[in-house]
Amino acid sequence: MKVGRNDPCPCGSGRKYKKCCAMKDMKLRNTASRPSREDFPVRKIDDYGEPKIDDDFFNENQFEMFSASGILYNTLIRPDLEKAVQAVVKRHLSRGEKEAKRIEATNDPEGLVEIMKNSPDTLNHCLLVEKLLQQQDTTIPMILEELKHTNSDLFVELAVSILHKSSSDHSSELLSLIRLPVKNPYALSQLCVLAGMVGHKDHIKPLWDCYHFFKERYPDKSYDQGPLIGLWELHTRLS
Repeated sequence: MKVGRNDPCPCGSGRKYKKCCAMKDMKLRNTASRPSREDFPVRKIDDYGEPKIDDDFFNENQFEMFSASGILYNTLIRPDLEKAVQAVVKRHLSRGEKEAKRIEATNDPEGLVEIMKNSPDTLNHCLLVEKLLQQQDTTIPMILEELKHTNSDLFVELAVSILHKSSSDHSSELLSLIRLPVKNPYALSQLCVLAGMVGHKDHIKPLWDCYHFFKERYPDKSYDQGPLIGLWELHTRLS
């Protein structure tokens, strides 16, 4: 039976369908039509030979600033811009206030990581990152462990931001994650961006292999942009 948006909801809540179960039904349909991360797991990165990163390589392989990795890279190098945007939006929108109070009141590391895992409102990202960094000795090991198997793009982006802002050097843990590799190709791609910004010479080969792997395995996606940006950062910093 087709239910109109203004009809009483079939669940018996007494509310209109559009204000009750319509959003749940839409989410289920979207989830069913969207390919799962498990449809394209990353298992093993092949060896693509000796890295050759020079000006000629980057002239032939230019990264796209409007790809997911390019946008993330811009937020990492311009953290002031993210805060400014959030401040402007908060003047015009009153949302996420209850969640913000919960973040402010939560001092338990596990509780903060749990909030991070449950798609927090974008307007609360800066607040949550700051709280997580206050206890980074406890929260970051938990975040690194979650990165091994998460399917949440938002968790990955927040994790990269936290690791980038951390006062500690997590480049060795990052290298281990890239070499695993993590099963989520999006996570692997974004971790490569971070590796380029905080990593060392031993990160070049894994990022080189990831770049060519993504180009070969996922030609219709932009996963290759993460390791490409990472290689550019390493080339710029180490040359």
